[in-house]
Amino acid sequence: MTRSGLQSTVGVIVAAPRRRLPARRVKKISALLATIDEVREAHLPEVLAIGGAGEPRNVLFVVVEPQEAIGRVRERLETELARLLRRREALEVWPVAAGHPLIATVRQAGCVVGWRD
Repeated sequence: MTRSGLQSTVGVIVAAPRRRLPARRVKKISALLATIDEVREAHLPEVLAIGGAGEPRNVLFVVVEPQEAIGRVRERLETELARLLRRREALEVWPVAAGHPLIATVRQAGCVVGWRD
C-alpha cells in the first residue's frame, strides 16, 4: 500500500471514494445485494484506470459464485441500480469470479457493502 492509501494492481488504482454515495443509497444497495444468493461479497471503491483518460469512478465490485452466474447477476444489478440511483450518481458494476486478481486490492480499500460467509 502506498502512503496515500491507494493500491495499484492490474492497471487500476483502487481507493476509498472521494465522492461517496449517500448512506441511504448504500443501505439500499446492500439490501439488494443480500437478496442475490450468488453474491459472496461486494465493495464500493473508487477506481482509476492507469494511463486511461477520464476521472476516477465509483464501482460496485461484486464477487459472484458460481462463475456461471456472473452475466445473470450483472443484468439484475444493472436493472435494479437504474431504479435506485439518482441521475447524477454514476456507478459501474464489475462482477467477478472468486479468485480474481483485484479482490485483495479492493478489500484493502475498506469499502465493503456486502459479505456472505
